[in-house]
Amino acid sequence: MRLQNGTMFLASLMVLMAVVLGCGGANCRSELIVDGQVYTGLDPKEDQAVTNSCTKYCIDGDPDFDLEHKKWLETPEAQKVSERDNKWAA
Repeated sequence: MRLQNGTMFLASLMVLMAVVLGCGGANCRSELIVDGQVYTGLDPKEDQAVTNSCTKYCIDGDPDFDLEHKKWLETPEAQKVSERDNKWAA
């Protein structure tokens, strides 16, 4: 389910986002801008920096992710995760 949602999400991002890339020094920096909010990803590799900025948006800015996380919290699998309320740990 995550892969399908992720694929649909990335396709919809093409309409909603502007990605700004800058590579210099040790890290590449990617900025994903959605509705004026900036989500920054850093990594030595350009493609991973882009992935990191998209991941940051998914976890911190996507209301659909929040909804799925709330549903997941009700599952038996979630009870096994000590930091289940932390979306980054989930």
